[in-house]
Amino acid sequence: MGGAEEYTLRLAGEARKRGWNVSAALALDSSVDDLEHLLVNVGARVFRKIHYAANPASRMEILRQLGAMVPGLISTRTDVLHIVLPWPTFGWAVIRGLSFFSIPTFLSFQLAASGIEMPEEVAAKYRAIRKKHKEWIAISYENRKLLSRLFGIREQEISVIYNGTDFVEVSGTDTTHHRRTLRERLKVAHDVRIVATVARVDSVQKGYRYLVEAAEDVIRKSKDVRFLWVGDGPDIVDLRQQIDHKGLSRHFFLDGHRNDIADILRGSDVFALPTLFEGGSSFALLEAMAVGLPCVATAVSGIPEVLRDGLDGILVAPRDSGALGRALESILTNPELAHRLGDSARERAKLFSERAMLDQTFALYEKHLTARMR
Repeated sequence: MGGAEEYTLRLAGEARKRGWNVSAALALDSSVDDLEHLLVNVGARVFRKIHYAANPASRMEILRQLGAMVPGLISTRTDVLHIVLPWPTFGWAVIRGLSFFSIPTFLSFQLAASGIEMPEEVAAKYRAIRKKHKEWIAISYENRKLLSRLFGIREQEISVIYNGTDFVEVSGTDTTHHRRTLRERLKVAHDVRIVATVARVDSVQKGYRYLVEAAEDVIRKSKDVRFLWVGDGPDIVDLRQQIDHKGLSRHFFLDGHRNDIADILRGSDVFALPTLFEGGSSFALLEAMAVGLPCVATAVSGIPEVLRDGLDGILVAPRDSGALGRALESILTNPELAHRLGDSARERAKLFSERAMLDQTFALYEKHLTARMR
């Protein structure tokens, strides 16, 4: 699952713990099948109602989406609507349709790329409906700045709530077991060093080609290094072909979807995130930091707000495979540096906890519910 799906699941789980009834309207698309299953497991009621539309701003599409959503809103007596957007311009028909209801509505923007553009007439429509019981939430200050420019509204009108991790690691934790278990599963020697990445395999966003190029340089100098990519995605075949083309198949493992991410990270030596854009910081980066893993990531979106270059990890420019390779080598060949960065990352991650994310979000809910009752 991607960040938007992880975020949705964590909010739903917290709402159920607080005794709220939760209904989730998901797209009629196979990409959210896993999310549906997990939401049901935490006690949410799931509707598969949302269509991906060729012309989402058309009046007919707005009416269509509104007709799909109204029965669910009425039957559940909805007090709060939270719309999680995987892309800033996604879901216009749903947002417009739901603006007719006097229900406190929250829009969370998970992904945003710096080059995205929006026609002024569309941005004006977003500004107009935002005034109707809407609270917009960005997941980093860089994300907020981009949304402010995109929609033509003041930055101060958008709340910032960072994504958070529930991973907790105590300094000095013995990772010997995790290191041995991971290497036994991968069938490599016990002294092999592992560079881990946890991300969707998506060529548009995650920049995996630059990691493959960097890996070629790293492996040329250090034969005992292996690269492990954990995650599925639409471009898994292309990633495998690039690895094969470089002759790196013996040094690369594609692990697919896994439920033991924390154990994998604890068993690895370095975390690499070659992403081209995020909304804030990725959940996976926060998780790697939380377990004390030294990290190398691209300086894009909200990542520099979380991972401080030279203090908690190393930041490199996006699409720069040479810089990425050199940063990985510097950590792999310098245990003292790796230890220092990992310890600092662990402490830094405590500032971005899942508890803080959830408490701040539910405080916004309560604020608007209280105002509505006056």
